Amino acid sequence: MASILKYAGKYRRHIFTALALISISVPIGVVPYFLISGLIGKYISEAAAMADVVRTSALILICFTAKYILYGEGLNLSHEGAFGTLYNMRVKLADELMHQPLGEVADGGTGKYKKSFVEEIGRIELMLAHMLPEGIPNLVMPFIVLAVIFVTDWRMGLLSLASLPFGIIGMGIMMKSGMKKMPLYYESGAKLNNAVVEYVSGMEVIKIFGQTTSSFKKYSDTVENYKVFTLDWFRESWRSMSLVYAGMPCTVLLTLPVGAIMYYNGTLDLNTWIFVLMLDLSMSGPLTRVINFFPMFPQVDYTVKQLEALYSAEDVHSGNISELPESYDVEFKNVTFAYKDRDVLKNVSFKAEQGKKTALVGESGSGKSTAARLTVHYWDVSDGSITIDGRDIREYTFDTLMSMTAYVAQDNFLFRGTIADNLRMGKKDATMDEMIAAAKAAACHDFISKLPHGYDTEVGVLGGKLSGGERQRITIARAILKNAPIIILDEATAYTDAENEELITNALNELTKGRTVIMIAHRLWTIADADNIVVLESGRASANGTHDELMESSSIYRRLWQMSLEAGNWNIAVKEDSENV
Repeated sequence: MASILKYAGKYRRHIFTALALISISVPIGVVPYFLISGLIGKYISEAAAMADVVRTSALILICFTAKYILYGEGLNLSHEGAFGTLYNMRVKLADELMHQPLGEVADGGTGKYKKSFVEEIGRIELMLAHMLPEGIPNLVMPFIVLAVIFVTDWRMGLLSLASLPFGIIGMGIMMKSGMKKMPLYYESGAKLNNAVVEYVSGMEVIKIFGQTTSSFKKYSDTVENYKVFTLDWFRESWRSMSLVYAGMPCTVLLTLPVGAIMYYNGTLDLNTWIFVLMLDLSMSGPLTRVINFFPMFPQVDYTVKQLEALYSAEDVHSGNISELPESYDVEFKNVTFAYKDRDVLKNVSFKAEQGKKTALVGESGSGKSTAARLTVHYWDVSDGSITIDGRDIREYTFDTLMSMTAYVAQDNFLFRGTIADNLRMGKKDATMDEMIAAAKAAACHDFISKLPHGYDTEVGVLGGKLSGGERQRITIARAILKNAPIIILDEATAYTDAENEELITNALNELTKGRTVIMIAHRLWTIADADNIVVLESGRASANGTHDELMESSSIYRRLWQMSLEAGNWNIAVKEDSENV
């Protein structure tokens, strides 16, 4: 509980006020049973009058009204406190993810984080809004009532406990099964979430290749496994669950029949018997509420532990230096990086000087993108260091490092909103003139101007209303707008056609003057004019130099260049053939 309340902040007062109000309302709800018991006693002794009925009815109405007001206001405050706390938790989780290795976050899958942000944190709302303010008073109240019964007649007190073993045994069975199966249940739920996200995201491919929901085996198997597991758990639990729900609230199980025998034998006063029966009945409501909440405690406890583990995942290392460096030379010094027991980079060294373009080339899987991502601190290096102006990037604060770098990946990403909203991710206070200038530099102003609402055009979810090339150019414009001194282009022109690629390349040539540029391109002629080209082979830097120097000294680079030319000629040939058809 303490681990949740530490996120409550100013909403802690709401939660504890709600607990106090509901704690008062619960015993008020028991008072009518005392009043009715007293009235019945008067009727038995023939001492009751109509005035007693009116007075008792009025007092019951007052109790009902007071409980209604207190309980309602308590629930109102508990929900305000709960949703305020959930807001704080979601903000905290998002902030923690920002400081964790982005590579590991990406590997987690969107389904996993959607489940954490929405479902698992949402489950805590039940605890804060209901289980805490309602569960504690309803749990305490039966003990108070039992104490009154024991004081009244200890024999009836023992008889009133007869239903408790049903609850204890049933809950024990459910707890034993639940603690064993809960991790597997949440694991299957996470797999289901990931499968659904993957299925919806890949709908185009699934349709093209005729993979319906029944034939797309990965999706259908995951759904089936979740269904089978959940039903098996329910079948295992339903008997013990029924035992708890049917037996525990039945507090008159023995006080009614045994009390009747004791009354007829003359060992129990009738008024005492009726008084105890009424108190027993008053416990049924609170006990039912406790039963509803009790199985949820281990679920919430497990959820909190999982979220805490997510929060406490090791961050990428960052320091406390917030001053910007004097120069922006980036240097890899004997960098080794292993990911999931696989060596990706091995003792790589090169320098990207300010005002010059440094290109990374190599076959697929050679480590080009990994090197680019390490520059923006996607992960911590396993060995060696990456420096800016001679200082390890791990010594800078997170915000300072991010302010120095602009990263454009081949997998472009646009947020749901307008084009202007997405451009302002690069500079939140950018003027329209600044956005237009950046868009022109990225060769996207013309197509934006032709859209119905121009820069106020909605791009849709993940930029789905735009083509891949249009999205790519907007992400480049966003990076240009940021005006960072270090620019990393990871296949930044992958989705542009030849005409726009030339325009963007020319714009980037102007943009990169005086800046440090690290670029990766699958079409090698776009980086032929780079000041330094680093050739990566199986995670190692096998050669570096200018294009002309590498054509002389590196057989690997010559082969890559030839393959790139052949790919370009093939594309040209295809275009010519299509025009002749």
